[in-house]
Amino acid sequence: MKISIVITIFNCEKYLRECLDSIVNQTYDNLEIVLVNDGSTDSSGEICKSYVDIDKRIKYIEKTNSGVMDARVVGFKNCSGDYIYSVDSDDIVDLNCVQTIVDEISNTKADIVCFNGYQFVGEINNKSVINNGVLGVFENNQIKEEILKKCIGGIRNVNSINNCLWLKFIKKFLIDNCLQYCESGIAFGEDMLVSFACIAQANKVVFIDEKFYYYRQFPEQSTKKYKTNLIAVEEKLIKNLLQINFDFNLNCKNEILRHALETAKATIFNEVKFGKKYRDVKNKILQLYNANFYNEMIINLKVNAFTKQEKIIFYLLKHKCTKTLILLAKLVKIIQGV
Repeated sequence: MKISIVITIFNCEKYLRECLDSIVNQTYDNLEIVLVNDGSTDSSGEICKSYVDIDKRIKYIEKTNSGVMDARVVGFKNCSGDYIYSVDSDDIVDLNCVQTIVDEISNTKADIVCFNGYQFVGEINNKSVINNGVLGVFENNQIKEEILKKCIGGIRNVNSINNCLWLKFIKKFLIDNCLQYCESGIAFGEDMLVSFACIAQANKVVFIDEKFYYYRQFPEQSTKKYKTNLIAVEEKLIKNLLQINFDFNLNCKNEILRHALETAKATIFNEVKFGKKYRDVKNKILQLYNANFYNEMIINLKVNAFTKQEKIIFYLLKHKCTKTLILLAKLVKIIQGV
């Protein structure tokens, strides 16, 4: 069984060798390693080429910078393995990872095998566990009824599935079939999109309690960054998630629109959190009202089983209570001390 490992790279010279060493030294050696340099301006390219010179399993591709989604798609299209695994270029993979997953695939005939990992800041010893919310073997209707909705649940649900592709080995034909949904410009949420599309097509998905991945978290990452294009990205993300839901006759529309509600809330709170002027916050909310996913959400979202907070946010959005939404976001900022 050949495993293709796709590593997308952008200006990661400081950590790249550590990542590549954790891949080329895997105890399982029937690997195809696809390195996609997404327009790095540091020495990442030279580091990649030095590994190509000593390991014939490595393919090296250079492209102009266009983001991780596009880079991954380029990598996927250059894979010839039976299963595909995606790795971030500043992270580390346990040396026994591939062998263990190959054994699991051989035993269960799974289309997708999911596992757990760690995240760490600074030293690798300073780590915390990243878990999927489920364990076990899921097949056919179980996948549609139990698993797919948990892919969309995100941080709202402790039993949700971690969508990160670096916690999944996925059969190649599933990846090939999902590429039509991988629209350029989806700067975040891209893992959710690919995971959802692949799991929707799978006949068997296995979740094991093994921790093989070390995700390097930087202090400036994630929620501490101001996201300027939340609405534009969410437009593309929701459109493609809904298309997958329709194409595979799933029952996840309400969960997808619930995710849209979370993004609408995040858009407003994001503006207030980073101290934007009242006029700018108001303009962002007006932009939100004009988004296609907003209209889809207002018309079709069923909120009966939602939390009280979600119902309040939905009511304020539905009735376009702009001033109240801004006031609420400011109160939350004061309470949370951010």
